[in-house]
Amino acid sequence: PKNDAELVLVEVSSPGDVEAVKAILRARINTMVSGGAWFPEATQVWTDHARIAVQGNYIMLVVHTQCDAVVNAFQSLFS
Repeated sequence: PKNDAELVLVEVSSPGDVEAVKAILRARINTMVSGGAWFPEATQVWTDHARIAVQGNYIMLVVHTQCDAVVNAFQSLFS
């Protein structure tokens, strides 16, 4: 199996927790880019197609070749 897609959604109870969750998700990306994804193609997806999006107390990590479309759909839920 290849680890070339991931979706994480988190709701925090306090706006102050947003940065902590973003740091955890950024560490996840860095781990996968630094060898955790194993396969070159998967590593490339984590390098080029990982996004963290925030809307209020909601944080999303998406890793997918269509990540920007997913981020846009996520953000449109709050408009």
